[in-house]
Amino acid sequence: GILGALAGHPFDTAKVRLQAMPSMQGASLTGCIARTIREEGFLALYKGVLSPVGMAGFLNAIVFSVESSSARLLQNTDLPSTAVPFIGGCAGGFVQCPALCFMEAAKCNMQVSGQLRAESYMAMFHRRMAELGLQRALLPGFGITVSREVPSYGVYFLVYDTVKDTLNNNLPQMFATLVAGGLAGVIALSPFHPLDVVKSRLQ
Repeated sequence: GILGALAGHPFDTAKVRLQAMPSMQGASLTGCIARTIREEGFLALYKGVLSPVGMAGFLNAIVFSVESSSARLLQNTDLPSTAVPFIGGCAGGFVQCPALCFMEAAKCNMQVSGQLRAESYMAMFHRRMAELGLQRALLPGFGITVSREVPSYGVYFLVYDTVKDTLNNNLPQMFATLVAGGLAGVIALSPFHPLDVVKSRLQ
């Protein structure tokens, strides 16, 4: 989780800026990255990186532990086998939402800041609480976060388990896991990307 956050953060910064930064509307991905580097320096692509790096392990632990516990509770029921990972994933996605929403609010606000000198997290939260109040400052877009995370994680675990079980008979376990995880991520995220755009703008 932490390595993934570090490796992908520049692209996440570009995504959030394209979604929620008026001055970047209409730009391409490469154009957004190039303009950010030109106007603010390369390190601007890592604005807000401390939020996902600091929370990645905690959030993953919540999702996977809740999914695993839910799957154990449901395994002896009459539910179809495909429903178990889906429901477990939905449960894991829901439980992590308060912490995720808080983290992404901080991250997104740091990412869309065009200031050359980055604002501290404490200063940013203090300013937002003065402007918006406690709930809107700390948990903006909570409803849309739930709407995105719950079905997305349900689809993720359903696809992951199905693909991995299929590939285990034909590929080494490590490659089966990699392929299943990559495919599950693409399929789980793509349908819910419009909700991600709305979330970025609300936060």
